[in-house]
Amino acid sequence: MSDEEKKPDPVEQAAKNEAEDRLKAEDEAAREKAEAEERKKEEDESKRKEAARVEAEAKKCETPKKQEPLKKLSSGKGRGLSLAGNRKKN
Repeated sequence: MSDEEKKPDPVEQAAKNEAEDRLKAEDEAAREKAEAEERKKEEDESKRKEAARVEAEAKKCETPKKQEPLKKLSSGKGRGLSLAGNRKKN
């Protein structure tokens, strides 16, 4: 009888192996899912940083250039508009 007790039942052993395989597969699937989520987060962060960089670059280009001072005409008057509307001074 001691020999029979030492030998595991093949059906029980198969069920045990199947359960272990299922647990390993579930663990592997969970690990792959976590890795995929991590990669997605990294890609989203990378895209967000790239968008911010592009936006900052565009904003930098949009800033108006420093206006050059008005050149004086031979009469000594500038070419700017008068304060009295859109007429130019003569």
